[in-house]
Amino acid sequence: MSRKSWASAGLVALLGGTLAGLGPSQEVTAAAPQHRVAPSRTAGVAPSPATASRRRDGRIIFFNSDTGQLETSNPDGSARRFVTPAGEVAVDASWARDGSHIVYSSNRGGDDFRLFVARADGTGRRQVTGDAAGFSNFSPTFTRDGGTIIYTRCRPDPPGGCALFSVPARGGGARHALTAFEDRADLEPDVSPGGRRIAFARFGFRGIQIQVWVMRLDGTHAHPITTPRLEAGSPRWTPDGRRLLVTSDFIHLGENIVRIRDDGTAIARLTHARFPHSAEWADPSPSGARIVFSDDRAYPQINGLDLFVMRRDGQGKHAITRHGLLFDADWGTAPLATTTSSSRQAFKEAHPLTQQRLGALPPWAAAQLGGSPAGASPSGRAGPAWRWSAH
Repeated sequence: MSRKSWASAGLVALLGGTLAGLGPSQEVTAAAPQHRVAPSRTAGVAPSPATASRRRDGRIIFFNSDTGQLETSNPDGSARRFVTPAGEVAVDASWARDGSHIVYSSNRGGDDFRLFVARADGTGRRQVTGDAAGFSNFSPTFTRDGGTIIYTRCRPDPPGGCALFSVPARGGGARHALTAFEDRADLEPDVSPGGRRIAFARFGFRGIQIQVWVMRLDGTHAHPITTPRLEAGSPRWTPDGRRLLVTSDFIHLGENIVRIRDDGTAIARLTHARFPHSAEWADPSPSGARIVFSDDRAYPQINGLDLFVMRRDGQGKHAITRHGLLFDADWGTAPLATTTSSSRQAFKEAHPLTQQRLGALPPWAAAQLGGSPAGASPSGRAGPAWRWSAH
């Protein structure tokens, strides 16, 4: 089964019907909640003074779909190391601003996904969200001060739907709704470098497949910045806070990386993948000089994704990995590592997702990870069913 253009597990939640039968939620009825996300005096992951003013290009974290684990590597693809254990599926990783910690979503201990914070090497992890059965938490990202996590909360179907919430990074605090469970699914939040705005992808709003929206940190003043025709998703702020990287045609084959202003204008195409190939899931380096993204050009059957790096103007594209299924990369500031025999051996001994492990996952997750034909398109090409709904 080919595994083309997979989204993160946060988007995979749509396979479970989260967009089906969407309607006003009795739990959250206000589109603009009153809770404000303010800098925390007891921040869970506070940036250090040494790194707050100087942004270095450090290690990259990404999802390895062959194993269901998160890995980190140097910007040239060297010194690859797993930071989550085998036996669970861990996705949607983001770095803290100073590179000391990561936050991600994992189904550890059950079918539902929860958020975890860990050190840069994966040690010392702790769970920061709890939720009712059937709810899952995805797409976490830290606020600038490290004290709060913005994330996607998806409710079971029916009635389905995904909304954005905030929770203290230290864990144990109350969650606050930033958007509402209504006729849409809000995913992939990214906090601006200035810490005052959030960009995110909104699916299924008023018949529109997908758009990039921007709102204030407290959830107010939400508005779309991309046209329905662009079908843009996976927004990531550039370090200057004036532009975003997005993936165009996000629900189809033939995706490409596009740079836009924060108002959606000045569209500049940075990649030129030709259908059915795609370039997707872009993230800028902390310095802003380079961009990491996923590309399937090496796979005629569209059954793999390599990590590529290019300059911020789209030139100098080159692969930093080969022969894998790697995507959803986040470029942080964690110090670079040296390649050792032990790290090479650890990668060599990675445990792939077996049919038994796939069978233990919920149906939508198993389909995403290649264990079921349920995600195949009507034409026989693989991919989450929602990706083919527009065809």
